[in-house]
Amino acid sequence: AEFAFFQGVDMTPYSQTYQIPRIVFAMFQLMFAGITPALALGSAAERGRILPKIVFIFVWTTLVYDFIACWSWNSNGWVSVMGGLDFAGGTPVHISSGCAALAYALILGKRHGHAFGVIGAFFCNIAVHLKHIFDFDDALDVFAVHGVGGLVGNLLTGIFAQKSIAALDGTIIAGGWLDGNFIQLGYQLADSATGMGYSFVMTYIILFIMDKIPGLSLRADPESEAMGIDEAELGELAYYHIDKIISVNKLTGETKTVKEETILQN
Repeated sequence: AEFAFFQGVDMTPYSQTYQIPRIVFAMFQLMFAGITPALALGSAAERGRILPKIVFIFVWTTLVYDFIACWSWNSNGWVSVMGGLDFAGGTPVHISSGCAALAYALILGKRHGHAFGVIGAFFCNIAVHLKHIFDFDDALDVFAVHGVGGLVGNLLTGIFAQKSIAALDGTIIAGGWLDGNFIQLGYQLADSATGMGYSFVMTYIILFIMDKIPGLSLRADPESEAMGIDEAELGELAYYHIDKIISVNKLTGETKTVKEETILQN
């Protein structure tokens, strides 16, 4: 409550950093508060409406992310007091966004065209391994990458965290298994399990309520999904070299397309 609505957030050094101004520290934290729900929204790609996503970001950040970030990163938070260690936002960013993505996907429902999905998933799964062969980057498996990745990272911190390394910047910790502090893994597990449960349940409740509010229904209509969310919701395409769907037969699912270059020329 001391800094509510940015009261007192100025160039005064923040008490936990001593040299970094409060406003700089606040902007740094704001960056993570903004990117975390954006990670979760990857699970709603091509079937979720834009407006509910915007509302969700504000509601979710306030009711889910802020709580988890506070109990993990604030010196008075229960995870911090217990002795839990955070490594690169394991629970506040990765676990919370991964579980939120899972809840969003469950609330939103499956995409249409299941046969295409099965066949596409089969070949995509094979293609995923090609990145190791051709050394290119890939993204957007939000729960698998951030949720599971954050969980594994959090638990491994309980094993490999060392007080000698943390002491390099003046931080004092008991360390993990390598320092003989075997209870640390339990702390990490408690932190991770609570973060996963809280993020998933709260996200599910938020989305369930939002979906019942007129104007905030999460799922796009079938015609918009077939046309593409970029075109239907934003009125433009990210990639102009593809065919543009100009009409959809709701009964048969057949589409009429035209080359996007032709539209631009006209």
